[in-house]
Amino acid sequence: MIISLTDHIFCAVERLKDGLVLPNLMSNEIKSLYSEEYKIGLRALDIVEKYTGERLPIEEASYIAIHIVNACLDIGTYNTRRILVLCSGVSRILKEVYNIDLTEDRLDYSR
Repeated sequence: MIISLTDHIFCAVERLKDGLVLPNLMSNEIKSLYSEEYKIGLRALDIVEKYTGERLPIEEASYIAIHIVNACLDIGTYNTRRILVLCSGVSRILKEVYNIDLTEDRLDYSR
């Protein structure tokens, strides 16, 4: 997330210097659905201004929020994969140690 967010902020500052503003048509939805991440985005605008002297448009708070949301989703996906691998390993151990028939297409196996 850090690299993509840094790239985004750098390009946003450069666009601002060039007089280009990208409207975010999803800004209201992002603000509503991801209010905490949006607040972080607003705070990030203050930090960017402090270090660059450039005040990014309010729409950038939504873009920053989406970077945060995507990073959190990536972490969730990673953890889900780890859990699936762990469950698979546990299933094999149960089969071998307790000689339990764990047929994968049975309902009790999927639970």
